[in-house]
Amino acid sequence: MDLPYPFSQEGSRRFDSPLDTPTLSEISICKEQPNTPTPPLSEISICKEQHGVEPQYTVEKYAEKDDAGYVPTWKTRLHRLLPLTSAIAIGAYWLYFAFRVRYTVAAQNLGHTVYPVAWLFLSIEFGVASPVVLTQLLQCLSFMPRHRPRLRVIGDHVPMVDILLTCAGEDVATILDTLKAAVAIDWPRDRMRVVVLDDKADEEVRRGVLLLGLENSSIHYSARIKTKGVPHHFKAGNLNHGLSYLEGIGGEKAEYVTALDADMIVETSWLRAMLGHLILDPELALACPPQGLAMPFADLL
Repeated sequence: MDLPYPFSQEGSRRFDSPLDTPTLSEISICKEQPNTPTPPLSEISICKEQHGVEPQYTVEKYAEKDDAGYVPTWKTRLHRLLPLTSAIAIGAYWLYFAFRVRYTVAAQNLGHTVYPVAWLFLSIEFGVASPVVLTQLLQCLSFMPRHRPRLRVIGDHVPMVDILLTCAGEDVATILDTLKAAVAIDWPRDRMRVVVLDDKADEEVRRGVLLLGLENSSIHYSARIKTKGVPHHFKAGNLNHGLSYLEGIGGEKAEYVTALDADMIVETSWLRAMLGHLILDPELALACPPQGLAMPFADLL
């Protein structure tokens, strides 16, 4: 889902892309030829005058932090204690584990016997706790505050994007709701294609998608042929099939590809929020937005 931050013109700044670094500065640079290094910032205006090429896309920064106004200050300050609390938790666990080992050995020496069940349980505890400890070690690295601004791609001159919606036997209404949300985003319709990749080749899904496609030419449907005995690679294989399908139908090649599960209802500003970071930072290859969870009242889980 999209970062839940609405548009705000207050304090906005405009940036033109692509940049050679993700530094947020009010600069414009020209589109260079392939394999040509981006000129230093001091030479950008000269480069633009020489080549007469306007920047490709425009990105605006609405806030210094993407969670500004949505996360209380006390929560931000409390989050800074996470590395300390994680380090304490790791230390406490290993202290507990050391005591367990020490007194198991002491009990064996006292009874002149071996307790294999005790060692079995110790091994199980170690295996179960290891992933948690590794996660906490990563959390210890979060002592540096992140600096991620709230960005939006603006205007109708935007990159071509392919949206791959994978499904494999989910509820038909859920799939179609996700599709309707994907095509209703704030993005020019001629600058995107939405492909439903149905790994179950459900006839009801196909009819529903094609019916929606009558009103929107950016909607496509495809179901790959699975040969028995040949590895299909599940969702990864379905996504690869989607890329092959897009190559086969021709048209303008997309600069960016996005993937949605069958139950991901995106917000309207989803692409404008995410692609701003990818456009400004040429070294950034993947962006994954946070997801919210909406549970029906009738579902006790």
